[in-house]
Amino acid sequence: MKVFLGLGSNQGNRKGFLSRAREKLAAIDGVKMIRASKERVTAPYGLIDQPEFLNQIVEIETKLYPTELLSQIHIIENQEGRIRKEKWGKRTLDIDILFWGNEIIEQEYLNIPHQDLHNREFILASMMELEPDLIHPKLGKTIKELYNIGVNE
Repeated sequence: MKVFLGLGSNQGNRKGFLSRAREKLAAIDGVKMIRASKERVTAPYGLIDQPEFLNQIVEIETKLYPTELLSQIHIIENQEGRIRKEKWGKRTLDIDILFWGNEIIEQEYLNIPHQDLHNREFILASMMELEPDLIHPKLGKTIKELYNIGVNE
């Protein structure tokens, strides 16, 4: 399955956290790293009184189930010192599942496509780099269309 993940960090060596995340994701049995967007420095989203983030999107191929990948993601985040104290708070490493092919998954702890991604310019800009013609399965619009809507608002 083709999957897109969002990586982010706004604590410590942000570049190092993203690099280790890519390495650890690629080392998961059943995961193959395909490509990555460029890294982008972005303003915080939600809780804005905190340091800027370094963000990136990676494309992987996986044979895992979404919940299995999420479990592996949580292990990596914990290994990198992620502490979940407050929503949108500071973090050493955040890994979000953005798209899982063209599937829609709605569970208590897992929503794919990632909620609100269409309102985050840095996600759309990175996805424009990787897959501008990808259709958002819930909104029925391409990444390019969503990006252009956001740019023109």
